[in-house]
Order: sequence, then C-alpha cells, then structure tokens
Amino acid sequence: MTEFNQKIALVTGTSGIGFASAVRLARAGATVVACGIDPAANARLDAVARDNAISICARQVDVSDENAVRNAVATTWTHR
Repeated sequence: MTEFNQKIALVTGTSGIGFASAVRLARAGATVVACGIDPAANARLDAVARDNAISICARQVDVSDENAVRNAVATTWTHR
C-alpha cells in the first residue's frame, strides 16, 4: 500500500487504537510520529517499526500538556 507515501502522520497514543493506527498508516507509506505517555508501549511500537521496516517514531509526550504537544508537532517536521 502506498496511499500515504510522502505524508507525515501524528498519532496520539502508542497502545490500543493509537498503536494500530500508527502501524496501519506506516504500512501504507506514511512517516508516523506517535505520541505516548507509556514508555513501555512506546518501546513496543518502536520495536514493531524496526522489526517490520516501517517508519514510526514513538515519542514520550503527555498530550494533556499543551507545551509538550506543541513541541511534538514542531519537531515532527524533522522526521520528514
């Protein structure tokens, strides 16, 4: 699948629906930055990305913190 080639996706959450969304988007060609609060879930998502050669970067972000979200969005462009 290449429907999201040359697209960047910012996903909130690295477990459950966030995990599934990040993997689906990356398999469809997107570069995914996934923001999660749980270090273990972030590590699992990074491992899946590495093992499947898909482009996902899990970042430690508390989405209830406005400044943390602003920083995540600002630095997402560096993953392009």
